Amino acid sequence: MKKPVSFLFSMALAISSVAVIHQSASAADEVYECDAIGDGQYIVTIPENASHTAFAVYRLSAEYGGNAEEGTRLELREGEQYIGQGLIFSFHGSNTQLNDLGSNMIVSCYRPAGTQNHGTGALGGNEVVYNGAPAQSLGGKVRGGPGTNFGQIGSLSEGAAVSVIANTGVQFDGYDWFEIRFNGRTGYQWGGIMCSEGTQLPGIYQQCGSYSQSSTSQSSNTGGTWMAFAIGNDGRLGHGAGTNRNQAQEYALQFCGHGSCQIENETQALCHAAAETPGGFWFGAADSKQQAERFALNFCSQAGASCTIRYSFCR
Repeated sequence: MKKPVSFLFSMALAISSVAVIHQSASAADEVYECDAIGDGQYIVTIPENASHTAFAVYRLSAEYGGNAEEGTRLELREGEQYIGQGLIFSFHGSNTQLNDLGSNMIVSCYRPAGTQNHGTGALGGNEVVYNGAPAQSLGGKVRGGPGTNFGQIGSLSEGAAVSVIANTGVQFDGYDWFEIRFNGRTGYQWGGIMCSEGTQLPGIYQQCGSYSQSSTSQSSNTGGTWMAFAIGNDGRLGHGAGTNRNQAQEYALQFCGHGSCQIENETQALCHAAAETPGGFWFGAADSKQQAERFALNFCSQAGASCTIRYSFCR
């Protein structure tokens, strides 16, 4: 078989005509490879000189001969959606997906790593080579290139040792993407979910030992120059603020309210936030509540989790 077969139904926004297209991508075109549908996958190309148009080609996997079907022309519509007969290719922030109406499937699409052209595989052009600096992952996805638009090639647990090959020069939300060596393989991980051993590497979250990750009580004491989160084994959370580090820890443990509670995150920033995911918390600290919450959510989501803000506070 090829892709799952069903009747294509029409919709008001769909383009009725299907062009017979054999689109050859140039180096400057945007090319996306989508996850498998049936016995093959779609490859979507957005030409550099005609960004209002995209071309989707369904290609069988090598096991089934690797042949490509006729291409479908997609037109750009409002909301960053390219729409053609039976297909909707769309952007959702940093995520890209293809909706195949005929098979009733929605799959993710990625820029292939083969489009990179720097020696370390980076896109930034200003890489910094470290040749194996020791670091740890705080847990999360390893990708085939420096960005969330690249497919996942592996994952690491919190505290997994990695060697940093290079800072790629590609920045995302205040931290850089790093080329790493892990478990005998090479890949890329975002610096926001990494810590460096020994010397602090620019672009990485912080030095190892000064980060923490891990609900049913929570509260906070206002004022002071330090803040802390405490987490209990049963998922309870407590937050405290004090005039010094010890006082903030004391209040956090008090509001956590259980013998299993331990201090998990501290800051001298103005605002502190905790994002909750099944099995743990990720934290953010910044000069505004919105930014602290955004950092917490980004750290959490980069680890491949579904996240919500559990608690945030500004002193």
